[in-house]
Amino acid sequence: MTLFKDDQIMVSMQKAVLEAGKCINKYYFSPETLKTTNKISHQDLVTQADLESQKIIVKSITQSLLDSGYSDTSLGFIGEENLDKKGEYTFVIDPIDGTTNFTSKINNFAISIGCFVKGEVNYGITHDPVNDCTYIAKKGEGAYKISHGTTTQLSMIHYPMNKCLLATYLHTDSIQREKEMRYISNIYPFIKGVRVMGSGSQDLVRLADNSIQVVMFAKSSLWDIAAAYVILTESGGELYNLDGSLLILDLQKPHKNYPLIACMKGCVSTFSKYC
Repeated sequence: MTLFKDDQIMVSMQKAVLEAGKCINKYYFSPETLKTTNKISHQDLVTQADLESQKIIVKSITQSLLDSGYSDTSLGFIGEENLDKKGEYTFVIDPIDGTTNFTSKINNFAISIGCFVKGEVNYGITHDPVNDCTYIAKKGEGAYKISHGTTTQLSMIHYPMNKCLLATYLHTDSIQREKEMRYISNIYPFIKGVRVMGSGSQDLVRLADNSIQVVMFAKSSLWDIAAAYVILTESGGELYNLDGSLLILDLQKPHKNYPLIACMKGCVSTFSKYC
């Protein structure tokens, strides 16, 4: 099912994630064909599926938009796997967000694409190919979940503190990991529980879906959060810096670190005091 059919940017993004999803599923269900290498350490992986997925996404979006009259010079791509070209329309790609889960046969990972138009993020899509679940949003036009052919508009619900579930991450960097563990320790007595599930974009879109009520990362990258930024803000959420100020994405600094708290709009003071 295609949403926003009159918007070629969004149509191209939906087509691209479905094509890349087929590639990812091929490797997920036939892991003996998968080649894996370490980037920084054994806890920071890249696979043949990541690289192929990213190539498919770039090729698919480029071809779709060129066929629709966009110029090649207007298109830019920033990606986790060594992509850095900016344009009037810049697509920020994580070809598999949750690669460790993917290689471990844990079906919690997703393709994530955000699109910046003239420096402002206006479109977001995440796609979980194994579970056939897509989250999609366009600035000013709402956020939606498409699961097995059923489309649901997303709207966040306020929960009392003792009904809130926290999603976080434990980073390989010891300084960032200590911040996350300290936050867990401080907030844990007051909430329902904590989950460390291994995919930043999936954690964030689950806020929009009311499965999670707060997300805290001591470290995240542009490609982890660009798509979810639109999905979250269009469903009633917001991303904040750890001091409670609004988080602003900076396309000019694609490798910038974003420590963040994400939650329902206006609720950040409830959660930021535990940092």
